[in-house]
Amino acid sequence: MILSRKNLLGSLQADFSATLVDEWFMLGLRHIVLSPGSRSSPLAIALLKHGGFDIHVRLDERSGGFFALGLSKSTNQVVLILTTSGTATTELHPCVVEADQSKVSLLVCTADRPPELHSIGAPQTIDQSNLFLGAVRFFSQPSLASEQNKSTWRSLASRSFYEAIYNPLGPGPVHLNLFFDEPLSTLPQNVTTPRKSGEPWHKVAKSKSIPDLEEFAWVFQQSKRGVILAGQGVFDNSVQLLSQALRWPIIADPISGLRNGSDLVISSAEMLFRVEEFLDIAQPEVVLHLGNPWASRIVNEWIQSLSSAVHLLVDPYWSWIDPKRMASWIIKSDPNLFCSLLLDKVDIVPTNQSWAQLWNWAEKSAQEFLDKNLAFLTETLSEPMVARILFSSLDSKQALFCSSSMPIRDLETFGGHNLLPPKVFANRGVNGIDGVLSSALGVSQGWQGSTFVLVGDLGFLHDVGSLVEHSFIKDGFGVVVVDNNGGGIFSFLPQVNTLDYQEFEKLFATPQNADILKITQGFGIDSVDVSTVDELRQQIKNIKEKKEFRILRIRTNRQENVILHKQIQDQFKVLLSEGIERFITS
Repeated sequence: MILSRKNLLGSLQADFSATLVDEWFMLGLRHIVLSPGSRSSPLAIALLKHGGFDIHVRLDERSGGFFALGLSKSTNQVVLILTTSGTATTELHPCVVEADQSKVSLLVCTADRPPELHSIGAPQTIDQSNLFLGAVRFFSQPSLASEQNKSTWRSLASRSFYEAIYNPLGPGPVHLNLFFDEPLSTLPQNVTTPRKSGEPWHKVAKSKSIPDLEEFAWVFQQSKRGVILAGQGVFDNSVQLLSQALRWPIIADPISGLRNGSDLVISSAEMLFRVEEFLDIAQPEVVLHLGNPWASRIVNEWIQSLSSAVHLLVDPYWSWIDPKRMASWIIKSDPNLFCSLLLDKVDIVPTNQSWAQLWNWAEKSAQEFLDKNLAFLTETLSEPMVARILFSSLDSKQALFCSSSMPIRDLETFGGHNLLPPKVFANRGVNGIDGVLSSALGVSQGWQGSTFVLVGDLGFLHDVGSLVEHSFIKDGFGVVVVDNNGGGIFSFLPQVNTLDYQEFEKLFATPQNADILKITQGFGIDSVDVSTVDELRQQIKNIKEKKEFRILRIRTNRQENVILHKQIQDQFKVLLSEGIERFITS
């Protein structure tokens, strides 16, 4: 009797799993990231036996989570993550909080032992209920599969999928904690039928928030000096059309995808906003905030200084992305729709041309200065130069994944323009350096073309285990590692002056003295040192054209890097200050 009951449970669990899988496939789910484990067998087997999914197996759950994050970013689709029970589930917490903050659609399925095995010391058993509390759009922990709850299975699958996309808080992670008991490897016998053949159980009506332009149209009609601040987001041509109509500059984060060389796109804000003479005459009356904030402290401090300006924050998900609390208006709308409506419905009178000319002149001055001087300020390949070369050497066929910390800041400051800029990705929700390589590998699986990574040595070593499996890479994968043997960003912070050298190195710089080339060569990956501009350009070209997988290590010095940044800014400040006087009087 006990045996037959177990067999019945095994069949029900297999049917439950196969039903979820069938419903998810009808909804459009295609990518699965899983790590091996026993407790998750019913769902893993159902996914494999279905035959319609791209299944990516990652040995490490933490790496697998970030892999799924990158894959969802590059495909703009829901990606399912599956783990076994116990500590494996907790490994997903970093990627879940990043997905929450950066609004990435993940369907996180954690297998769990049945309730009767909890709180009695059963192995691989922890409290997984609400494991990611506060970071998920939806959580469900259904009871063990039974005849009584069969009618709910397809509804659960359908809702969990839609919640990851259309939740009022925006796209994000969903968590299903699924109880499975032994036997765990039974094949399905009776998959429940859908509502209609080939149609999902639920359908969701999509809607857009249409702002009432009458409330604030006067801001655009009366203001002569405005700026558009574009951070991380997905922007179409409407943003640049609005910029051209208003003659307002776009202060464009590289992740915005807007750094395409247009005369009103500003890529040098980090440098411009350090020059007091420029700040004195470049005071906007209006700031239109689109997308997430920049990483740059200088840009964010500039925003905070504009207390007399009208700040309009366009936020489609009502997230209040306003860390400086400057927003005069919170406008719930898609940024592209908002810009398009303004163009169509507001009688826009172009601003004073001198405002646009000022920003255009300042941007050209900065880019010409960097083109002429950056390569001559140091004899070796510098960190600013690496970011500039990498961004300019890629085009719209390539993806660039940029690590947090110094790499993203160098890309913001020195990346410059590109007529066909690469698609830039970064984990800017929580801004951690964990999972950089895993996320980039995930991006590569959803991107039709080569993928490049810009990362520091600590970020690289933090996630180097993700390179164990790389045979799936087909379109070229280049990792540019800026190796300054430690956390270079701390050398720019007050801590470097608070402690003596040995204390600072131990507590903040944390040099690892690891040989990156030997480590990666042990994984069977081609790895080389690069020390000149020409070598870097050639290596990038080879990776793109020959679809190679290669690690490029560039050795730099943290102390010299700080000096170089200061030299660049000091020299540019003199140049721009002198030019401002001539610009005003001309």
